[in-house]
Amino acid sequence: MQAFDLSRTVKHGFTALKRATVPLLVGAFIIDFLTGRFGSNNYSGGSDYGGSDTDPQWDPNPPTFDTGSIRTPTGFEGLELPTVFGEADTFAIAAVVLGGLVCAGLFLLVLLVARCFMLTGWYRLHEECLLDGTGTFTALFSGADRLRSMVGLKLIEGLIQGSIAVVALALAGLAAFVAIPIMGESFAAFAGLAILAAFWFPVAAFLSLRLFAADRLLALEAMGPIEALKGSWQLTSGRLPEILIFFIGLILIQILVTLASCCLCCFSFVITVPLRAVMDTAVTEAVLVAARGDSATEEWSAFE
Repeated sequence: MQAFDLSRTVKHGFTALKRATVPLLVGAFIIDFLTGRFGSNNYSGGSDYGGSDTDPQWDPNPPTFDTGSIRTPTGFEGLELPTVFGEADTFAIAAVVLGGLVCAGLFLLVLLVARCFMLTGWYRLHEECLLDGTGTFTALFSGADRLRSMVGLKLIEGLIQGSIAVVALALAGLAAFVAIPIMGESFAAFAGLAILAAFWFPVAAFLSLRLFAADRLLALEAMGPIEALKGSWQLTSGRLPEILIFFIGLILIQILVTLASCCLCCFSFVITVPLRAVMDTAVTEAVLVAARGDSATEEWSAFE
């Protein structure tokens, strides 16, 4: 059995949605909310994306004013405008800025912890739907035991991607610096962007494909963060073309469904949330088949 079979996995994703509709829809809604995807397809109208006939038009030759004719109104000659911060000292301003950064950091940390908690239960819900055809809220909210490991995995993944970005930006800056005396500032900026695109995007895409299964292996195969990363690397070894075609197919399906959902405006979640449940279940099935082999799936309810 081919693990990354698009038609089979998507079909079983729809089967799972029929068998455990409410838990999968609730889980997809929460995951979309925590990852910032919920509502991303809810366009507010044409005026926000190109305007309409009634929108103010930009004038390439705006009117000019003679500043010499502007006079200070009588009675306001000695008036001094207040400063933005008034008499506040530097320490108070720094404390406010620092407090804002701390609050933002705590908010992001809470968001990360909540997302990691839900991811484990989300994948276990997929497994439950595939194994015995059921899906319960107990599985969806069962991620407490793997929370620390999942947070550690996401921090390591963020560190890897961040390191790639730093190296890419350093190479782009170096290329621009070297090119300035030769080609000028405009061409140097273009050279920097070309180096950035040529290094960052391919490397980031390659690592994303090789490590995409790490969180599912951690949640479903009881692996640690490093072990899950190694397991994902081994699982995808020799399968990159197959995996790439699989994800391209999923992306095309999502694009078509997203375009169709645009006509629903603020109600597009009626389509995008079930789609998220089906697509994520399909990916989980592919990972489980690749990790456990055909013999481990013979008793799965989805394969009956």
